[in-house]
Amino acid sequence: MSEITHGDETLQAVPIGVAASRLHVSVDTVRRWETEGKIASTRTPGGQRRFTIAEIKRVKNGEPAEPAEAVQP
Repeated sequence: MSEITHGDETLQAVPIGVAASRLHVSVDTVRRWETEGKIASTRTPGGQRRFTIAEIKRVKNGEPAEPAEAVQP
């Protein structure tokens, strides 16, 4: 796991497999959700997706994505 520092708060970022496991869905579903703007991610220098624990919890709780997080067509 890696950490992303944001202001005073440190958010853990996990790989797509961990995110999928915590959301009880497949890795392909998480990829699709990311493409559709339903879940935000960051990318490592190698191009791998990372999802914050806060973002996973947001999706799990059914909260809407922030407008800046949504993918624009």
